[in-house]
Amino acid sequence: MNIKQDLHRLLSPVFSELLKDIREFIIHSETGEDSVSSRESHGFLWEHTLHVAAYTLKICRFEEIEPTAPVLTALFHDAGKFAEGHIHADELPEEEGAAAIAEFFLRKARADGQLVHTVLEALRGLYREEGKPNRITDIVHDADFLAKSGRLGLFTFFTKAALRGKNLKNSLLEDASKELTYADALTGNMRTAAGKQMAEKKRRFTLDYFQSLFLELKKDGIADFTIRDVSVPCPNKTRGKLRIKLVLPETCPGCGGSWTIDYGIEPGLKCRKLTASIRCPFCASNRSISFCLPEISACK
Repeated sequence: MNIKQDLHRLLSPVFSELLKDIREFIIHSETGEDSVSSRESHGFLWEHTLHVAAYTLKICRFEEIEPTAPVLTALFHDAGKFAEGHIHADELPEEEGAAAIAEFFLRKARADGQLVHTVLEALRGLYREEGKPNRITDIVHDADFLAKSGRLGLFTFFTKAALRGKNLKNSLLEDASKELTYADALTGNMRTAAGKQMAEKKRRFTLDYFQSLFLELKKDGIADFTIRDVSVPCPNKTRGKLRIKLVLPETCPGCGGSWTIDYGIEPGLKCRKLTASIRCPFCASNRSISFCLPEISACK
């Protein structure tokens, strides 16, 4: 699939300049640079947006759904993430920011009023626990998670770690728990038949990859990480468990002590979070890992 050609074929007959406008806005919002052409290679958010649009088209074709509104929702789904190069520049939820931006550009493109309403409703329903999912939010939800998982997701994981100045050990210690937990929950997190089919392959690949990586690091004497499968009581339920995976050294690197782990639920900007507070009772070593509850909320 050539996503750029497919998007142009889908949108150009009605929205000849819209795709170009979205691209310029998203790259500028992420980088803060006025010269979009010179910064295109650094437009990670726009690259991700295209990947989500590609998966949205694939799901629409599999589910035999007219793709215009879902693809437009995909193209705007992260439009509220940055402003002038800064993430979360204000307290406005990303979905509301994305909806406001989408409305501006769709009105500018003289989009049909019902189409505008459909896209805005879908954007406001994405990811927030109090949102109201519909068929379009289901498709874009699945497309977004698929774009961030599997081989592409792992490549992005290590690329972002390098850009943030993290070495291999720190990136695995700080972020691999989330990657493994979300990967393990991926298939159950899908809302469409097409999403579930694609997710299961990505889930197995990601889990196998990290297990093989940790084994190699241990054999080569580089690092000794273990993957702990943990069950935590579901919030607001009397029965059921949340499953998470914690990546930890076998013992505290500072003193060799055993870890103590406490769990709690706390609010976040986009979702409630399950936080694992990890500490060594014998020294000052401590850290916490937070998981977005809607991504792992299929209680077993």
